[in-house]
Amino acid sequence: MNPPQPSSSSGQHHAWHHEVPPEAEGSSVEAPILSAAPSEGSASSAASGASDSSGVPVVPAPSLARVIAVIAAGGFLGGPARYLLGQAFPTAAHTFPATTFAINVSGSFILAVLLVCVIEVWPPTRYVRPFGAVGFLGAYTTFSTWMVDTDRLMAAGRYGFAALNVFGSLFSGLVATALGIFLARAVLVRRSPGWSRA
Repeated sequence: MNPPQPSSSSGQHHAWHHEVPPEAEGSSVEAPILSAAPSEGSASSAASGASDSSGVPVVPAPSLARVIAVIAAGGFLGGPARYLLGQAFPTAAHTFPATTFAINVSGSFILAVLLVCVIEVWPPTRYVRPFGAVGFLGAYTTFSTWMVDTDRLMAAGRYGFAALNVFGSLFSGLVATALGIFLARAVLVRRSPGWSRA
């Protein structure tokens, strides 16, 4: 006796799906879920520019190769930007690494502003977050140099500078992130169409 075969109607064809919260919540974030293949319904609705049941536009799923290429392009720009800043504003040995500190703090601020724009201001997009947040800012900011600078300060006996570099960078990064979110929401979100104080 052959074992029962699973019903094809009970399964679901999974796809990249950008779930966007309702407009009443003032948000247009995508929450992509990666899986096997697009269903006929989602493919046809994406091709026709249709909206889901809540009236939010459905964004066609990007290919993995394109996403990786976009991330690589962002990193190609972000890494040299950090290098050029380091060359333009070098810090002396065994002193506080102000350039790396400024790069990481400014990167935290820019990332916060960018994500507020992607999530709460702009319509659903496919490549802005991979390019800007993952690629450019991922290469522009640096964890490794931050730790190498701290290790060199410790080896030179500059414990005060080492502690300031570790804890000052963490605290300043958090403050810069909070400030970026606050300013972006205060300036950009409130000026965007459909914003309401909910």
